[in-house]
Amino acid sequence: MSAPSGLTGGRPLAGPLASAVFSIGFIATGVLAVPVLASFGSIALAGLLGKPWGFDRSPKRAPLFYGLIGVGTLGGVAIAYFSNNPIGMLVLSVTINGIAAAPFLIVIMVISGSRKLLGDYRNGPLATVAGWATAAIMTVAGCAAVYIAIAQPP
Repeated sequence: MSAPSGLTGGRPLAGPLASAVFSIGFIATGVLAVPVLASFGSIALAGLLGKPWGFDRSPKRAPLFYGLIGVGTLGGVAIAYFSNNPIGMLVLSVTINGIAAAPFLIVIMVISGSRKLLGDYRNGPLATVAGWATAAIMTVAGCAAVYIAIAQPP
């Protein structure tokens, strides 16, 4: 007895165009994600340095913010242009983001638990435990990624 095949008889809903539809969706998602990721990093760094940031400001009013977006975008384009292994670049990108997440989480936890900065709006006990557990897991995962990359080169 075979498993039920659903409405399309086991074939992709888009038929022979399924691969093209998936590829277009995947590429479109990447195109939408690039400016978001570039601006996120630029916002974080400009804010950390106490410089003005945001798309509501002109490049004259937030030159560091826009400069960081430009550097990040051009750097990403250059890396993609000179790389012939997009899957390897995707893995590298995710690994770097995973390693960078731990320090960001630690800073967020310190700020979100500060009575001086947030007063009554600081994290409660459950959010504090969950946040620090997440920061610890990401730290261990980042260290493991670095160890694997060093100890077991491809």
